[in-house]
Amino acid sequence: MEYDKILNNILGRKEFLVVGKNVIRTDALDKALGKARYTEDYIPRDTSILKVFRSSMAHAKINSIDTSAALKIPGVEAVYTGADITGNNQIGYALPDQPFLNYEKVHYVGDPIALIVARDEYAAMDAMDSIYVDYDPLPAYLDIDAAQTADAVDIHEGGNIAVTTKIRKGDAVKGFKEADVEVEDTYWIPYQDHMYIETEAAYAVPEGTNKVTVIGNGQSPFLCREKVAHVLGWDLNQVRIVQALTGGAFGGKDDQGPLVNAYAAFAATKLGKPVAHIWNREESLAYSNKRFPARIKYRSGANKAGKVTAIEVDITLECGAYANRSPFWLWRQTAHAAGPYSVDNCSIDGRAVYTNKVYGGSF
Repeated sequence: MEYDKILNNILGRKEFLVVGKNVIRTDALDKALGKARYTEDYIPRDTSILKVFRSSMAHAKINSIDTSAALKIPGVEAVYTGADITGNNQIGYALPDQPFLNYEKVHYVGDPIALIVARDEYAAMDAMDSIYVDYDPLPAYLDIDAAQTADAVDIHEGGNIAVTTKIRKGDAVKGFKEADVEVEDTYWIPYQDHMYIETEAAYAVPEGTNKVTVIGNGQSPFLCREKVAHVLGWDLNQVRIVQALTGGAFGGKDDQGPLVNAYAAFAATKLGKPVAHIWNREESLAYSNKRFPARIKYRSGANKAGKVTAIEVDITLECGAYANRSPFWLWRQTAHAAGPYSVDNCSIDGRAVYTNKVYGGSF
């Protein structure tokens, strides 16, 4: 085959353009000398700061949000809720299930409800303690089985299963009959945090009429621009994203970067002045998306010749409060269930299930 010739040609080479060559890291010297500039290094002293007020309930309807006491605190410049959004209050990646700011219902402890802009951290924290939300509590489901019971309350409209997958190839029943040995077990993939050294950060500066520049540490400046413009209800050419050096990301900032950029940009354009939004370590650990947890029930059969004759796989992926990128994850888990092996007989089912916990994402 043609690709065999290409592979043999590559493996037979004595000289390579990249392999075995030293790679010059253009930013290495600046990092070694402490001259490298990360997002926080661009923020001038005395810039207004932004904090996100979040839900204290895992699952509840919101009856009212009272920010009046917070606005009276010296140093507090503004408090914004979902009612202040004039663009789009929907930021779901794969499914339209994730509000930018929640004002009707919350889905996990930490769901964003309001943005506080203040002159300093002390005023912002005092404001956090002064906002009152009247909740109507709903049952909270903290594991995938509880969320799938027949009497479970819907976390999102349409039920607690965000998406399903299915593959049928050959005849799995026949394949297992041809097997000389079977192996069956259940495997659990837990939450995992990225724990990057630099936490999520963005610095937004309004420029002219309906334009904004955001310096941030996401992984995709084009996705950051898209989300900022979407929330503001602007065209893409009204938003400029400057990608700062990023102190670790591992996929997490591909999901959180656009949201953090959008928080800062929204507040800055509403207030008409620069705003900085930097998460502390506690916020990053508690509220950033994690590796999606999953339970995988896996049964495989093989014959004495060493060939896998059949697999039967059942995957339950935990979305958390929002689907985010779970449809992509689940499909990859489903399509790659056989690993590197060619298996003639496959029966694979998958589902992504909502729970009232922090949502998963890229890793």
